[in-house]
Formats: sequence, C-alpha cells, structure tokens
Amino acid sequence: MIDFITQKVELRDGVPIEKGVVLTKEFLDANQELFTSYLNYWLIYPDLFLDAIQPQDDAKNFNLFFYQRIALRASMRYRYHYWTATRATSKSFTAYLSAVVRAVLLPGSNIFISSDVKGTVIKIAEAKFNEIWRHWPMLKNELQTRESGGQQGEKKSGNYYELRFRNDSMITVVSKDTSRGLRATAGILEECATIEEEDYNEVLLPQMNVARREVDGTLNPEEPTSAQIFITTAREKTVFMYSKLIECAVNAILRPNEYFVWGLSYEVPLHYGLIDKATLMDQRYSNTMSEDSFARESLSIWTGNSKEAWLDSKRINKRRTLLKCERKAQENPTNPDTFYVIGVDVARYEANTAIMVIKVIPNLNGFKKNVIYTEVIHGANYITDQAPRLKKLIELYHPKEIVIDGNGPGIGLLDAMALPSFDAKTGEQFPAYFAFNNEHHLPPEKKNESEEPLPEYNAIIYDIKAGSSNDDAIHSNFFAQLSNGTMSLLAHERIVKDKLLRTNKGKKMSLYDRRVYLLPYEMTSRLVDELNNLKLKPTGVQNQFKIEKISSSINKDRFSALEYGLYRVKYYEDKMIKRSKKKNFAQYVFYSPRKRG
Repeated sequence: MIDFITQKVELRDGVPIEKGVVLTKEFLDANQELFTSYLNYWLIYPDLFLDAIQPQDDAKNFNLFFYQRIALRASMRYRYHYWTATRATSKSFTAYLSAVVRAVLLPGSNIFISSDVKGTVIKIAEAKFNEIWRHWPMLKNELQTRESGGQQGEKKSGNYYELRFRNDSMITVVSKDTSRGLRATAGILEECATIEEEDYNEVLLPQMNVARREVDGTLNPEEPTSAQIFITTAREKTVFMYSKLIECAVNAILRPNEYFVWGLSYEVPLHYGLIDKATLMDQRYSNTMSEDSFARESLSIWTGNSKEAWLDSKRINKRRTLLKCERKAQENPTNPDTFYVIGVDVARYEANTAIMVIKVIPNLNGFKKNVIYTEVIHGANYITDQAPRLKKLIELYHPKEIVIDGNGPGIGLLDAMALPSFDAKTGEQFPAYFAFNNEHHLPPEKKNESEEPLPEYNAIIYDIKAGSSNDDAIHSNFFAQLSNGTMSLLAHERIVKDKLLRTNKGKKMSLYDRRVYLLPYEMTSRLVDELNNLKLKPTGVQNQFKIEKISSSINKDRFSALEYGLYRVKYYEDKMIKRSKKKNFAQYVFYSPRKRG
C-alpha cells in the first residue's frame, strides 16, 4: 500500500494522478528535463503527440493524413495560419483538433472558434469534438469534472458551446453574433470567407488582445501570441477575407516565421480516397455547375466576382487581348488620326493617383479603344511627385486630353498641374497645364468658348466634375464599351511572362527589370479586381443608379480613371459619327424635276 504522505503523491481533485505509475513529487523532479523536452517537442510536432496517446486498436483503423499533420504543425508554430481547402478535406476536424491540443499543452489557453453561420457552428463543433474523444479518449480525460449535471467540462446552448480543461484552458465555440466581449489568446475562424470586415475588425479581432501567461505568470517569448487560424473554402475575390488572404500571403514572404498560407485542390482528398472521382467528374462537366463554382469548391481557386457583381467576369477577361504595353506614343502609319487620352482619378482618403492611358484608333464604324498603360502613384505629394509624373506622361504620349475629376482631392492635383513643376529625382522641368473647361482654372487672357482643348496654351485638361448629373451617362458608356467589344485591355501577366521568358531578351533580364516590364499587366489585373467588385445600387430616382463597391477593402480608383477617359473619348466618337452622317446624307437626297408650265 502506498503511503501518500511520505511519498508526496501528486493529487488531482483529491485523487492520485496515475499515468501508468502513481506520480510522486520526487519522480517529477527527477525527470523534469525529460518531461520538458517531450512537451517542447510535442508543441512543435503536435501530430506525434497524438500518435503517442492514441490507443493501438484505434490506430489500426485511423491515422492522420500527411496534409493534416502539416495543418496541425502550422497551427501550433505560426501566429497566422490561412488554409484554403476544398470540401471533404476534414479541415474543420483538423482545426478543432488543433484547438484541443493547444488547450492541453498550453495551460491557461483561452481559444475561441467562430463562424458566420449562427447555430451551424455549434452542431459542427459537437460532432467534431465527439469524434476527437473517440479517437483520443485521453484528451477527454483532461476536461474538468463538473459538480452537477451534464458531461465533463462541457457547457452548451443553442448558440454557445464551451469546454473547460483541468489546466484552466478553455475552448469557446460561438457564432460571430454572440462572441462580442469575449477574451481569448487564440482564435479559429471557421469558413472565414463569409465573415465581413466589420465583424472581423470590431467583434472578433478585439477578443485577441490578451496574451497567454505561464503558470508562474510570465510570458513565453517563443510562443506565437494571439494566434489566428483562418479556414475556408474558396469564395469570390470580392469578399473581405480574400483581402486578408492576400495580406497574409504577402506577409508570409516578409515575415515567414509568423505567417503560413497554403491551399489544397481536389487532388489531395481524391488521393486519400475521401471523394469519389466519378462523382467529381460528373459535377465538373454538369451543365448546372458553373466553371466558377467548380473552381471554388474543388480547385480552391478564388474567382472573380460575386452574384451581386455589376459586370460579367468572363466578358472582362475576354477583353484582355493586348500583348504589347506602350510606354510612350507609337506612330500608326496606317491610321494617322490615332490619338491618346489619359484618365486620372485621385483616391478620396489616400494620396494615390490612378492613371489609365487609352489609345484611340478611329475607323469607319467608330473608335477602337486600347488601354495600353496603367499606373498608380502611391502616397505622393501633388506638387513634388504626382504633377511632375503626370506631366512626364504628357511628354511621352502627347495626349489629346487628360481627364481629371476635379471634385474633392482632385482639386489639389489640378492646382499642382497649373504650376510649373520640377522633378527632383531627374532634374527635369515641366510647364504648367490648365483645364480648358474650367474658367476659374484658366488665366484671364485664355478664356475658352469651346468644349475642346487649347493645346497652344497647354490647356489640355478636362475637369470632369463627376456627380449625380452625369454619373449615369459615365457608367452607361463604360458598360457599353465593355459589352460591345470596342475596348481592349492588357493581357494577363502570366501569359506575357511566359512569352517574355521564351525570348533571349527576357532570359537576360534581371528580376527588377522583369518586374518593371510586367507591372502594367499586373496593374491591369488589379483593375479587373476592381471591376469585379462593383455592384449597382438604385438611387430612388427613376432611371438613375449608383455604382458601389461590394468589398470596401478593394478600391475603385483605376475603374474611375478609365471610365472618365472613355467618357471623353465618346465625345469625339459621337462628333465623328455626326459629321460622317452629314457627309453621307447627300447621296440619299433626290431633287424633284422642275414643273413644266
């Protein structure tokens, strides 16, 4: 019989702790270094901890897949873990399992699991935890013993589920609607793509403002604090969480010790026998399954636009046919009437100026518009940076017009354009340029009575003053140009890069030069993202509508710059068509013979 007093047996709830042997203080002290080594090892390799405690009989029939081991390790090692996976990859089960392992190995952890779908997350959690207990019953033994009713350490309701562990760790499963005010040291966002920006920033993120402390009250500098695990099936690029994915992907390059981003297509669950190939192929070639839906559900590809989108993403992609970016005006011997128009928009809350260069090629049936260059000047001063750069582009393209929205921040750029400029980087000097349709912008001796530029006075800026009076016309014209095929955009950067690397010139390029070469094509892809993020909103006034962003995290400055430029191109196109109709009218006029007396 063991003498509990003389051997100082470790007790829990008054019962000796038995792990194969009865634990004594002397035994723990003598093996402290060994236990510490195991715990540190399991924190880095949590899947091996699960292998060690899984019953042998269960291990014969159930083992973690290789990609699940990657997910478990990423969840424990990184502060931010973003996982996009298809259906049937057991991503929810793996995420819940990582929460339990964290709670057991890190005393005092406070972990929340949240989803946008109220009620559903509770049912999923209950099923996943029961599955975990079935495979690893030792984990369930770590739950607290409740004094009255219910299961051990478990508390649940219609929209709330809580597990409390013997080491003071806690897992709370909630819908985002009921999570406000909680405090957590780590969080798992289940099907995070459905979570809106406001809910993430104002409800979920504030929960993780406390760090877990060790039993002695100290902080572990090696532990990823406020760990966030994002799990989802791919959705439209217009949702907020796509922007979060891009942010994490960029940070994974800049701070690889803190961020882990990855994705799985259907090949992985197919390889492990989790889905049936015949069923998958039936879905892929079904007339009722769209390409975008299959891409999201089975390929983990985030697609262009949502159901609310104003424009058709397929139609936009069909317009990306231009392989050649023009960085300055190119002569067109076959059509000397070719000219350029530059559209400019300044962001309202950031000093960013979007510039779109349109090459206009007149023909008998109208104008062909090629968007041959795009650029964004980030966070620069109107006078010292933006105006000199825009004037440099004027020298390069000799445009018929520069179209600038003179509302709000555009006023600052217009004022800067009306002053002589000096580029401190290159030493170049540039003259002033004026808005020909703004009598307050032109000097008194240069008043303009027409609606067209005065190039002899450098008055080539059109102050568009976009607003309720002309928004409908501007938006409708853009939709028409995109729909009728008269507008073309630069091709996708992947296509251009592939062609570039097949040439000797491309192979010899440095990484920096290649980046500069491909940048306008990449900026066109960002334009496409903006177009896919637009939706229509009725104004309440008959035949009037507004264009709004679906996701507030995606700007629309490139879109605005482009539609302003196209609006002025339409002015010249309508003028040409009207003139040609007058010329051709004579052939349809027949003179009546003079009446005889």
